[in-house]
Amino acid sequence: MNNKKYLIVIFILIGISSLFFQGCKKENSNPENEKNVFSYKGEEYELNNCYFLIEEDNNTYEIHIALTSSSIYWSQDIQDFKGTGNIVAFFGLNSDGSYNVPSGKYYIGDDSFGDSFAIINGDVEAYENAIECESNGGSLEILNNGNDEYEIKFELFTDDNEKVSGYFSGNVTQRYFDY
Repeated sequence: MNNKKYLIVIFILIGISSLFFQGCKKENSNPENEKNVFSYKGEEYELNNCYFLIEEDNNTYEIHIALTSSSIYWSQDIQDFKGTGNIVAFFGLNSDGSYNVPSGKYYIGDDSFGDSFAIINGDVEAYENAIECESNGGSLEILNNGNDEYEIKFELFTDDNEKVSGYFSGNVTQRYFDY
């Protein structure tokens, strides 16, 4: 009988300790396990890269955010994107002088961001297959995880009031440019 009591106590201790260690797991900042995509009219489009384009003018900085598929890249030579694929861009976040975007919720068309647009399976240089999402409302939720890693959720509305929404999580590439 003593051995049975001893085994029961051991199993209870193992059960309690497993609950303790399970409670120590790192919190998942993406609890919905969202994919790096944006959706438009029921279709999903991949997003593989995030660029912060930093424009300096008289010691003030404006940051433009571009989320792109893997086939679109920033060309420093022409100071613009090249390639064919998907892109969602947000223009004109005024920065406090740093190159980091603080965590927070930003709104399209107010003092946070100006215009935005998306291109689906199009040639970026030709502005082919562009979906205009000018100042029709919408928002970005940005979480700065440090070390140039960000999470970005967004919801925009096109000129025809169609929703463009998406999510990106990953490292950011910073590029400087003059327009």
